[in-house]
Amino acid sequence: MPYTVKSDMVFLDAGLFIGAIMLGDPRESEAYPIVESARKGEIRACTTVGVLSEVYAALTWVQAIKRHSPQEAQKVITRVIEEPSAILILSDGLEASLLHLGTYSGISLPV
Repeated sequence: MPYTVKSDMVFLDAGLFIGAIMLGDPRESEAYPIVESARKGEIRACTTVGVLSEVYAALTWVQAIKRHSPQEAQKVITRVIEEPSAILILSDGLEASLLHLGTYSGISLPV
């Protein structure tokens, strides 16, 4: 389901994905439903390649509570973003930065 970036999209950051993915994470009960709603297209959402890299790093971190192998981390991230996921993946450019800033500041930026 291709989307173009609009100001009504929400930006999903690494903490949200990590909270949804890592079993036992204190953010899991709030993060998982948000990520699932975004995957289903119920919430118009996007993220960036850089954020997904952060998620990969957190999953494979040596001191992670439940450390994933590089292959496991790749599979988990792929399942979150692959079809039929409706999460839009942006490159790390100006458009992504403006959307991210707008999300966190509460202002509406035309993108």
